[in-house]
Amino acid sequence: MTTDSSEPAADAAPSVWAELTQLAGSARALLGAHGRLLGAELGLAHRALTGLLASALVAIALAVALGLTVLGLLGVLLAGWLHSWPLALALLALLQMLLLGAAIAAFRCCLHWLSLPASRRAWAGLLQTPRATERTGGAP
Repeated sequence: MTTDSSEPAADAAPSVWAELTQLAGSARALLGAHGRLLGAELGLAHRALTGLLASALVAIALAVALGLTVLGLLGVLLAGWLHSWPLALALLALLQMLLLGAAIAAFRCCLHWLSLPASRRAWAGLLQTPRATERTGGAP
């Protein structure tokens, strides 16, 4: 006496196995596509960073060239106004020393502000890891 209930179970097992292998193949293809996409994005980011650094270098070089050109033009104008090249260059050197002194004073002032207790606490809060912040309840 044969039962018909064993035949559908036997047919169901290969179809489940086929579906599982198809699912595994689809997951593998999806992960492969994500891997290729990640590789492409990382390559694009690398090229963008290289381009950004090259552009920054060119911008700095052009800014220095513009500054030298303006300084030369100012020297020529001062020489024409003062009727003396040495006096014009000495005046430009004095102007540059004054601007350098002002930049150094501003830098020292900013360093002083960073050394204040509230600034140190703010920096410490920024440098804490997120887990340390969660443990302390957000307090530095």
